[in-house]
Amino acid sequence: MEPKPLQKPYPPIWLGGSHPDALRRAVRLGDGFIGAGSTMTEDYLQRARIVHEQVERQDRDPATFRVAKRVYLAVDDDPAVAQARLTEALEGLYGYFGTTGVGRVGVSGRAADVAEVLQRILDAGTDLLVLHPLYDDTEQMERLSADVLPLLRRVTRTG
Repeated sequence: MEPKPLQKPYPPIWLGGSHPDALRRAVRLGDGFIGAGSTMTEDYLQRARIVHEQVERQDRDPATFRVAKRVYLAVDDDPAVAQARLTEALEGLYGYFGTTGVGRVGVSGRAADVAEVLQRILDAGTDLLVLHPLYDDTEQMERLSADVLPLLRRVTRTG
């Protein structure tokens, strides 16, 4: 395969999964774990707990094993509008696979509501959030930077 990666000895390998065996394997073999955007927050929080337990159990350095979560989101002053627009976008994205009820996997609502959920994810030991608006990208990014991110407090992991 070309071009060869610049990172030596190789680029970081991030793994995902949902079954406890997959989570243990991610810690054993990978450099990080990433929770899928199609994972509901509560399910991700349980998986993150297992991943962190495995990092300790497998004597991995928590400073070098990273944990991330992709978050589909929508910010609007009207929570019903945010939820409807996010659900429509997610159904368009995942409907191809016959998946239903996908609107529940995203985070939507007023800036404070979105920030509250993101903070819970960060508080679970998440190092990186991949924030993924699915419509009106520029407007949503502006809302995130101006209205949501200032509400988040920095979380520092010790390890």
